[in-house]
Amino acid sequence: MFSLYRPGTSILHRINGGPKIVALAIIVLLISITGRNLVALSVAAIAMVVTYLFAGFGISGFLKDLWQTRWLVLLMVVPQLIFLTLEQTVVNSGRVLISVMFATLLSLTTKTSDMMIAIECVLGPFRRFGVAPEVVALLLSITITTIPVLAGFVNQVRLAQVARGARPRLSRTAVPVLVLALKHADEMADAMAARGVTTDRAPAKPKQKA
Repeated sequence: MFSLYRPGTSILHRINGGPKIVALAIIVLLISITGRNLVALSVAAIAMVVTYLFAGFGISGFLKDLWQTRWLVLLMVVPQLIFLTLEQTVVNSGRVLISVMFATLLSLTTKTSDMMIAIECVLGPFRRFGVAPEVVALLLSITITTIPVLAGFVNQVRLAQVARGARPRLSRTAVPVLVLALKHADEMADAMAARGVTTDRAPAKPKQKA
């Protein structure tokens, strides 16, 4: 499975995946409830930056990861500016961006396998009610890493365009990113099928190569 994990020795790296996943859920919930003005949003943003530095990635690492979300920010800001005020746009987009950066931080300091194990442990008691902890853990792990992965695809395409001397434009970036995203989704589907993950009760069968 694709992983964004960056090895490190910080306390965040040493904390088990379970507490970090619970903390992420609480943080996102608090941001959604309290981040309705610029003051609260600023506090959340400062906390996010401090946590990033605490993880040992430094200002340069934070700015690099933040820069990779620029197209996500653009897609959020432009439509909202048409219908909302500037302050409302900043608040709404800021809440999403801060939440995404916290989720990115979780992916950077936690191995995907550790996240899946933690989620499986939490959902274990619900197995008697028909819940499949392994499937839920895999889906949540994929969801947490989706935005950073897509941001990486955008950055990859942009760097390739610059290397060829082409002027980066949204129209030239959209199609290659879509192709990479679809390819990634197909690879993930094959990997899930190989592990027997399916919506049916019968185990999935891996695709046969021609």
